[in-house]
Amino acid sequence: MFRIEEFANLNKISIKTLRYYDELGLLKPMEVDWQTGYRYYSAKQLPRLNGILALKDLGFSLNQIGNVIDNEESRDIVLSMLDEKKKEINDTINSENISMTYNALIKWIEENGYKIAGSNRELYLEGEWSTPNIQEYITEIQIPVEKI
Repeated sequence: MFRIEEFANLNKISIKTLRYYDELGLLKPMEVDWQTGYRYYSAKQLPRLNGILALKDLGFSLNQIGNVIDNEESRDIVLSMLDEKKKEINDTINSENISMTYNALIKWIEENGYKIAGSNRELYLEGEWSTPNIQEYITEIQIPVEKI
């Protein structure tokens, strides 16, 4: 058995985190000394803690982790959640790429003596309707310009 401080140090997390996980019911101590209130953890709890930390590193909320950690069908649920997280990450990457592209275009327009002369538009030439691979998406950005 490990005292809370030893278990925290062993897993490179804070005592406060372990207490919070106890409060949420994610990781209860194996034993609590009724006289001192000291929490004790077992090596058998390491896989559960590692699972919690892995899901947390993947961006899942503690509430989501709590919903799947004790569920016997958790593998299917986690795979479904990972698919959703993958879509979310891809959407973020896609929007960041478009944002970077707009910034580069505006910089080029300004540096080459042009000004924007109207509303821009985006034409989606390839997307989720034509390919499952986000790397193959093609967006054409049109910005009307005129020479200054």
